[in-house]
Amino acid sequence: MYKLLTVLALTLSCLPSFAQKVLQLEKIGKIETTKIYLGETFFLRTIHHPDYWLKVTLDDVLIEAAAIVLSDRIIPIEEITTIRWRKKSKMSELGRAVQYSAIAPVGYELIYGLVEPPIQWQSLSIYAGGTFLIGSLMKLIPPKKYKMGKKYRLRVLDLTF
Repeated sequence: MYKLLTVLALTLSCLPSFAQKVLQLEKIGKIETTKIYLGETFFLRTIHHPDYWLKVTLDDVLIEAAAIVLSDRIIPIEEITTIRWRKKSKMSELGRAVQYSAIAPVGYELIYGLVEPPIQWQSLSIYAGGTFLIGSLMKLIPPKKYKMGKKYRLRVLDLTF
C-alpha cells in the first residue's frame, strides 16, 4: 500500500503544473519580489490609459512576447506604468473598525449613566470624537502603488522544470 502511494505521489509531482507562468514584480537592487500567478486580480495603468485604473485578471503570460494575456486584450509589460493590488487600502478597512470601536464605550457609558447618574459627557465626547476622527483619517490613506521605472520593474517568468 505504501509503495503504491509513493509511486502515485511521485507520478503526480512529475506532471507540469498550470501555475508555473508568473508575472513578477521586482524592486531594483533588492532581493524581494512579488509574484502574480494566473487567475489573480489586480489593478493597473498603462501608457494608453494613464488616468484610469483597469481591473484585470491575469489569464496567461506570453514569455517570448513579454506580455500578459487578459480576457479581452494582450498588454506588453513595457506599456504598464503602475500596479496596485486592491481598490481600497487595508488601512481603510482598519479605519472603519476603529470608527465602530467607539460604539461600545458610548453604549456602556449611557447604560451606566442611567443606573448611576450623572453621565460623563465631556470625556465621552472626547473619546468618541477622537476615535471617529482617527478612523476617518485612516480611511483616507490610499493603497500602495508600484510605479514602474527607476524603483520597480516587471518580468514574465516560466518556472516549469
